[in-house]
Amino acid sequence: MTDDPKPATRKNVAELSGVSGAVVSYVVNGGPRPVSAQTRERVLAAMQELNYRPNAAARALRLRRTNAIGLILPDISNPYFGEFAKAIEDAAFDRGFALILGNSSNDPDREAAQLDSFIDRQVDGLLVISVRRHAELSIVRDAQIPLVVIDQPEKGVDLPTVVIDNYRGAREPRWNTCARTVIAGSD
Repeated sequence: MTDDPKPATRKNVAELSGVSGAVVSYVVNGGPRPVSAQTRERVLAAMQELNYRPNAAARALRLRRTNAIGLILPDISNPYFGEFAKAIEDAAFDRGFALILGNSSNDPDREAAQLDSFIDRQVDGLLVISVRRHAELSIVRDAQIPLVVIDQPEKGVDLPTVVIDNYRGAREPRWNTCARTVIAGSD
């Protein structure tokens, strides 16, 4: 048994600020009902005093949105993929998303485990540079998670694919342009 204090809850904030849990929720979520400035300040002060942080997992369950996307790469130690991941993360961050990175280590079984993990985490989208046949990626589509396959076109498989122009990329690397296209479509 440890003596570590438990994290503050919405109920703790409500008690300290003298409001209901619903009012705390309205302050945290910006609605749906208005809260007076004085009450908002009391709630925010209580949140700060208690070091309260809303539970992102609970919010994701309620909203059915995690604000996270997954990226599976074959080898994150390769500088090519490291630069690519950085550009994707920058573009995701600019749009309010967190990036969860998976490294398949060029192993199809490990990639399958990464796919299962991202599906279990209910990411809002998945980008994959796959070491598997694309037909094997149907598990992601079956889970109704948007999927984009990167740089690995395969005939006869109906999956959204972004192909990197390696010739042009070798002459003038523009990862940020590629990342913006993959995350949000053409800006």
